[in-house]
Amino acid sequence: MLENDSCFICLDECNNRICTECKCFAHVNCFAEYINKKIILNSQIDHVDEMFKLRIYTYIDCPVCKKEIKKHNKRITRSRTYNHRLNYTTYILNYYLDLINNDETDDIVKLDCLLDSLLKMVVKYKNTILNNDKFNKVIKKKLMKINENWPKANLYHYELYGIQIQD
Repeated sequence: MLENDSCFICLDECNNRICTECKCFAHVNCFAEYINKKIILNSQIDHVDEMFKLRIYTYIDCPVCKKEIKKHNKRITRSRTYNHRLNYTTYILNYYLDLINNDETDDIVKLDCLLDSLLKMVVKYKNTILNNDKFNKVIKKKLMKINENWPKANLYHYELYGIQIQD
């Protein structure tokens, strides 16, 4: 076990307590380096009343007692959350695609609303989606296919790709 006043990383004397459970110590710079290597990002998608919310939170455990360290100053960058945001976008898009594919009514207004909601999400998250080649091809192909029966398809194609659908 470590001495009470030793940094758990460099083992030099220290007076900066980082864990309230085991009372271990670490220098600010040593602990920042530890956090950069060991931080875990988790995400949760909340879906209530047709609204979606992505929550991304961090988890870091104490290297000595393995309990969660609740107070740390690690900021999360957009690049570190890319996969979480991609999963969130995929979840929402699959949700709307399932609604559209499983809708057996001929209610054009309802279908129009569903397609509109789906494509608004695509436009909102287009940077994430357009970087995914597989998803990008599916969206482009669907827009071209429904263009004849749904005039908004051309508008969304223009919004996403900067050009209109060619006949």
